[in-house]
Amino acid sequence: DTRVRLNTGSVNTWVEKQRPDSHYEIRTPAAITAVRGTAFRLSADSENISRTEVTEGIVAVSAGDTEKDVRDGYGIVAEKDKPLPEPGKLLDAPEISDNMSSDNSELHVSGKKLDGAKSYRDRLASDQQFNQTIIDESTENNSIKLTDLAPGHYYLQVRGIDQYKLEGIDAINDYDIQQA
Repeated sequence: DTRVRLNTGSVNTWVEKQRPDSHYEIRTPAAITAVRGTAFRLSADSENISRTEVTEGIVAVSAGDTEKDVRDGYGIVAEKDKPLPEPGKLLDAPEISDNMSSDNSELHVSGKKLDGAKSYRDRLASDQQFNQTIIDESTENNSIKLTDLAPGHYYLQVRGIDQYKLEGIDAINDYDIQQA
């Protein structure tokens, strides 16, 4: 059994399929999210609002005496002391294109504006699991310019953020930066 309390902040988690008698749940001030073998993101803010975004599998989100199943590709916003809404479809992964500078030290990544996106989250990491994150930022621009990158292999993750601050499906590219 795993039970986590998230008062504010966010977590991106992947849970192996659970035995029928085991539990994995994350509690926020607004709701409880429980899973059995899935990948999802969960955030809670100081306004007692939590957001659950499912990228693989299914989770159960409960608030008060109401429970909703949220399947992959969907998200839900829970507000403390308010009824749970129906889950909404997450934004699709953005289409991104890239352009490397002639000396291979700058990377310009841009994409077609994603319908419904109010902003974008850009993450750059040196590992495929994004445990060694170098950049994690939210911006209104659908492009990012990365400069002065040290030689190495990098992974870039970009996703749109909708009007409810639900973050969509990731677009992931990898890049080799060579010695200039």
